[in-house]
Amino acid sequence: MSLCAWACTSDAVEIVCVSFILPAAECDLGLTSFDKGALNAVIFAGMLVGGLLWGAAGDAVGRRATLIWSLTVNATGGLASCLAPNFWTFLALRFLSGLGVGGSYPVIFSYYSEWQSRRRRGAAVAALSCCWMLGGLITAAGAWLVVPRPGWTPFNLFGGSVPFHSWRLFVALWAALTKPPALMNRVAAGNGIQEVPV
Repeated sequence: MSLCAWACTSDAVEIVCVSFILPAAECDLGLTSFDKGALNAVIFAGMLVGGLLWGAAGDAVGRRATLIWSLTVNATGGLASCLAPNFWTFLALRFLSGLGVGGSYPVIFSYYSEWQSRRRRGAAVAALSCCWMLGGLITAAGAWLVVPRPGWTPFNLFGGSVPFHSWRLFVALWAALTKPPALMNRVAAGNGIQEVPV
């Protein structure tokens, strides 16, 4: 349950977080109205492609492995996007994050429901769905606390080409939500321990 709940929450965070950073990122990345719309939409394009690719992988290599790998792709795209120097790089990395979300979101529910008894399955999946709303609440609270952060002094990365403002910190923090379950399960698998949702 813990891996599935965390994955569902982090998927919501990845999808919703861009909406909160656009006003702050607009100046850094020189975003037009079209650019902001594209950034909101590109994760869904990634999810469409990711759902097709990861769904087949889930049937071929197993749902647990597919879930962990798709979470890793999601986290990689999310974390790297906080360092994007321009709109096009940010767009490409948000697409990559969408590929991961497209794999994890559908696999979460099928993987989790396989471990539930027929009598309990509906209630258990409904409870797991609540993690999506939790992710939205966490994202809103985090945006309120971090973006824009009063008193935050941006620092420059890569020789001054990337000013690290508070919106970048926000993206990095919430992208990091997808890392722990993937890392914990890789370590457990390396030690011969199976993670079973409860």
